[in-house]
Amino acid sequence: MVCGNNRLPQQDINKIYPFNLSQVKVFKPDYLLDWQSRAYDKDLNETFSVARSFIEGRILSEAASYLADDTYKDLNVETLYTHETFKQIILPVWICQYLFKGKTNQFIINGQSGIISGNKPLSISKIVIAVVITIIIIALLYMMSQ
Repeated sequence: MVCGNNRLPQQDINKIYPFNLSQVKVFKPDYLLDWQSRAYDKDLNETFSVARSFIEGRILSEAASYLADDTYKDLNVETLYTHETFKQIILPVWICQYLFKGKTNQFIINGQSGIISGNKPLSISKIVIAVVITIIIIALLYMMSQ
């Protein structure tokens, strides 16, 4: 699956997979009443070419893993595609943003499974304190063992 929205990077969407596609229903505008939502804004040909390159990479990877017990060089895989189709679907992805110390952070949630991915703010002072405490504990343990 390829994300059709420019606001969400594909690598972020990949982190909240999988979606249960057996639960996909035919879209009705009523589903989004009273909700702020974003639909696709990427060109269909662009997303289809991204999907095609992903598929080709996956096929090459599977072929290489099939030959993993053997020695091979310059693996070349030729794939014949027929009856290609694609569908646009709207999946439940919650986009959440919050402001922390003047910086906007975003995380996304898979609306089916609850898997979360995103950026979290890091506090330099807390990281430094944790490292110093860890060093002190290691030093104390070393001195006690002597």
